[in-house]
Amino acid sequence: MIALFDGINIEKTKAAAEMVLMDYRKLKMISKREIQQKMTSNYDSLSPSTADVTPELERKVVAKIYAEQETERIERAVESIPNEKQRMVIEERYLKGYEKYDTDCSLNLDMPTSSYSNYKSAGLIAVAWALGCEEY
Repeated sequence: MIALFDGINIEKTKAAAEMVLMDYRKLKMISKREIQQKMTSNYDSLSPSTADVTPELERKVVAKIYAEQETERIERAVESIPNEKQRMVIEERYLKGYEKYDTDCSLNLDMPTSSYSNYKSAGLIAVAWALGCEEY
């Protein structure tokens, strides 16, 4: 069997995966926000139209669509982690609720710190492979 992890830089790969995962909560917030077009009075002879898209509105819509797609991609990557404990650690640390420290996550999962660290490390490698952000 070919060793899939041969040649990757473990520390850079974990850092790359963590960088993506750290943005998850912000992206989730953007993906859930409501976007409303502002209606302004038009004093010229043309009737007001809601069909006109302002650059600001377009930017917000593009950001929302990107955030929706990126959060789905991250969620699928985490769901694909084959080891349940690794998946639980990654979900607890990066996806669930509010931003937490590793010590809080370790306590929440009722897991010794050393085990938590090992599962987190392996989980980050698995997520990096699923996201395609492994580093060589």
